Amino acid sequence: MKSTYEDLHRLFRDSITAREIAEPLAAFDANQPSEKVKGFMEAKGFDVVGVSSDGTMLGYVQIEDLKIGLLKEYTKPFSDRTLLDEKTPLLETLGKLSEEDFVFLRFLGAPSAIVTRSDLQKAPVRMWLFGIISILEMQLLQLIKNEAEEDWWKDLLSLERQKDAQKIYKLRLEKKEEIGLVDCLQFGDKMTIFKKTDALFERTGFSSKKDWKSTMVKIESLRNNLAHSNEIREDSWPEKIDLAIRIEELVVLLEGG
Repeated sequence: MKSTYEDLHRLFRDSITAREIAEPLAAFDANQPSEKVKGFMEAKGFDVVGVSSDGTMLGYVQIEDLKIGLLKEYTKPFSDRTLLDEKTPLLETLGKLSEEDFVFLRFLGAPSAIVTRSDLQKAPVRMWLFGIISILEMQLLQLIKNEAEEDWWKDLLSLERQKDAQKIYKLRLEKKEEIGLVDCLQFGDKMTIFKKTDALFERTGFSSKKDWKSTMVKIESLRNNLAHSNEIREDSWPEKIDLAIRIEELVVLLEGG
């Protein structure tokens, strides 16, 4: 099972890259009037466009900087801080976007695409987030199964939570599914079991059970939003990116256990 989780994790980590959410970078000649370019950007809703000369990309301009004159007067050079390869893993791209409003992608060595925080609403990002949370949940379940005898965890949950698990178990048995009661635990149940079991909690790397509960509640809320296709507010993305990085770190830590 451990290798299965690792393979699935590797698929999500390596297969979904920055290029899957990038948009082509519109570019204008450096000698174009900035007022004309600004009008284009306003019409298209662009905040950033590239600047080129003789087919070579020189840098970029931001709409709020443009005034009277030529585009080259307002051009900013590309920097390593905001320039990524097209095959950069999505997690690394998210990490950059927690610090920057946008990043540029190199295709065949030249900057020719852009990723902004608004691109984080796209399906590949949502698929990646839901996938990595699902992998984490599967890892938690497997560790619970490995800990001791069958259904050892029941007394750690309230009677109400035990009854809910029993209801799900009964419904799934009626559908002829070959499962155990433990497979009917909800995300919050697994969080509680880990919180109340020292041997399991130590595997998480968290120093505080309060921090563990707070983080897991946020992860569960994010998973539910993704499952119901709820839009994630753009101003909340820095927090969500930090949470995604923490999920990834936890998945890697549990893989090593």
